[in-house]
Amino acid sequence: MQALWIVCLLAAATCAAESRRPVLRAAPTAVTTGNYVVVLRKNTTTETLYHLLSKASKYTDDAKIHRYAETVAKAFTLKLSPYSLEVLRRWPEVDYIEEEHVAYGTQSGQIPWHLDRIDQRSRTPNYFYQPIASGAGVDVYIVDTGINYYHEELENRAIYAGYDAVDVYLNLSRSDQRRGLDCQGHGTHVSSLCGGKTYGSAKGATLLSLRVLDCAGSAPWSVVLDALDYVARTAPQRGRKAIVSMSLGGGYFQSINDAVRNLYSLGIPVIVSAGNDRADACTQSPASSPYAITVGGTRNGDGVYVYTNYGSCVTILSPGQSVLGADYTCNNCSKYLSGTSMATPIVSGVAAMLLQREPSLTPAALKAKLVATATVGAIDFSGLPVQYRNVTPNKLVYIPGSCGGVVNALGKGYISSPNSPDPYPGKISCLWTITGHSTELVQLNVTFVNLETPSDTLKVCNQPSCSGSNLLATLTGNLCNLSVLTRI
Repeated sequence: MQALWIVCLLAAATCAAESRRPVLRAAPTAVTTGNYVVVLRKNTTTETLYHLLSKASKYTDDAKIHRYAETVAKAFTLKLSPYSLEVLRRWPEVDYIEEEHVAYGTQSGQIPWHLDRIDQRSRTPNYFYQPIASGAGVDVYIVDTGINYYHEELENRAIYAGYDAVDVYLNLSRSDQRRGLDCQGHGTHVSSLCGGKTYGSAKGATLLSLRVLDCAGSAPWSVVLDALDYVARTAPQRGRKAIVSMSLGGGYFQSINDAVRNLYSLGIPVIVSAGNDRADACTQSPASSPYAITVGGTRNGDGVYVYTNYGSCVTILSPGQSVLGADYTCNNCSKYLSGTSMATPIVSGVAAMLLQREPSLTPAALKAKLVATATVGAIDFSGLPVQYRNVTPNKLVYIPGSCGGVVNALGKGYISSPNSPDPYPGKISCLWTITGHSTELVQLNVTFVNLETPSDTLKVCNQPSCSGSNLLATLTGNLCNLSVLTRI
């Protein structure tokens, strides 16, 4: 009888151990907040969530629930003693519990090079940027330090998302709330690279400021989770295509990766920075999420950005070193910054333009299109560790349809379409301008041009107004070795 009793005790102990939910610990080097994020099972109802919030408040060390989410995930954040942690691990509604640590913005310090590079296959600049769309009608949530709404670069297209997760986290009085206004600078620079009139890839996108990083540029992960929950609840109500752009990251954090997956399932693509640690992006969140579009950085001249993260979790590359954008300190200031934080919003802008042209694109289809249209093999990977050169995708973001430029008649004067041999999309107008001294005689030699008849024409003019006596020639069809002589 005694032996049987021991067996029963062992069985009971085994069952108890199996019922305990896992605790995901922060990395030893991570800065922790002392809180835990409790993530409930996927089928948990909102009613059950509120019941558990009340129940959990009895086990907290400071008698309050710090944050909770109900749309992007059923989860809440609170401070737990070792005893209380063990109690909550045994609740059947709990999926897992994660030790909270801190997220950081991933920033390191006359057509900007970053725009000139993404609209052509060749690394040779053509000093022209004419994308196929503007991103108009697409909302880009800038999940960051906020935005200086009054900066002239943003042309009144930067607006308050309606929620400031830092204001809520700090429980600020109304008079002290920032309501998405930048007090650090990272978010303003980032937003200008997505939708600024000079520095932005998508010059017509709407930028929604959703502040999650404080004036020091950091925040607990639960604040980010709270902001993503707000997007999940409210973005569908706006009735517009939406993108989440997050130039932030930290150590691996499962609940943030889960939130990215849930936004993906709601039809909202999430574009994130790979990080600036010269490390495998698969060790970071949200960069490691397979449902994110994860962006690594490059530098002018087609090398990799010196501090970019890399590896198989990177989706695409984008300019990230010495990138000029808006400075929040005044309404017309600008400055150079480096980081995958800068690379990310450029891709977000390209994604906004693709969604403008094809609103039916799902997050999966958008990701596939970005990868399929990228410029392949252009980046020198010699700066990456040898073991990561073959697993990091050598794909530079590209926005098709840009064409044109300026050529000085005193120089070589050789014009080659940067899009060649790829065809341009329909309804694109390309302007090449040849400059020189007044009355200078210029001979234009057309070596080869392929024009679709009757829709395409090549007009040669000696003034910006291309009509009347200024129109020297109108060419159609396939042309070889044709000369036009004119004075400037």
